[in-house]
Amino acid sequence: MRIWILWAWIPLTAFAQNNWEELMQPSNILQHKTYFSNPFIHHNSFGSISMIDSGSIGISVENKYSLKELSKINLSGQFKMHNGGLGLHFNGMGNDVFNGISFSVNYGLRLSRTFGLGIGIRSRRDQIRSLMPLFIIMPQVGLVYFFSKKASIGINLRKRFRPGMQLLPSYKEFGMISTSFGYQFDDQFYCAIELINDMRQPSYFNIYSEWQPASRFNGYILYQTRSTQMQVGFNYSLKKIQMGMGVAQHTYLGNSFYLTIHNVR
Repeated sequence: MRIWILWAWIPLTAFAQNNWEELMQPSNILQHKTYFSNPFIHHNSFGSISMIDSGSIGISVENKYSLKELSKINLSGQFKMHNGGLGLHFNGMGNDVFNGISFSVNYGLRLSRTFGLGIGIRSRRDQIRSLMPLFIIMPQVGLVYFFSKKASIGINLRKRFRPGMQLLPSYKEFGMISTSFGYQFDDQFYCAIELINDMRQPSYFNIYSEWQPASRFNGYILYQTRSTQMQVGFNYSLKKIQMGMGVAQHTYLGNSFYLTIHNVR
């Protein structure tokens, strides 16, 4: 069964633009929690890098659908700059049949205490054995606005380009717009919702909630309506190191596990 899943997933990833380089941990929807030194938050939410309070470097690994052939690794870093921040991200995955690498850089500028702007670009290379590699360029812009101490909204726009590849006349790659809203109910409970407009598929929601009963520990749950995928995990801080782990359950493909670790300043 796993072999059939693997062979079915490979062409879908390469040609249908499945975003394999995105992190499993709920980084996109966490863009409003910018005052926690977590470099994974800004992986796709470029606007929030403008609000970081310190630098941090981290690594995460994912065992996709419990198949070692689809294992992924991510290296992320955030660096505090004057009036903003700089983010760098590297992803790699695959095996001798299919493999891919991607790299992104983004810069955020804090325009005021409540408003931030981020711009960046991601480059990606997908390779299926015996076929020409596929290159994708994705410029992106993001905005984040804190209209109160507890509530914020973020918008990210991304466009995909495939240089040197002739597209079918009936197919165009438009891009993606995501809008998210977060609210901090108290010191222990945080909730957020994200709307994704992919331009190629029906819109869908991501719903996220986080509970932090202690200063060094928090647990969370994320539900993705498009794939009916449920993700649960937790993070624990040990002095200047924060470690996390979690699992996502897909209705048809099975479970995916991941681990994260990054420094805290």
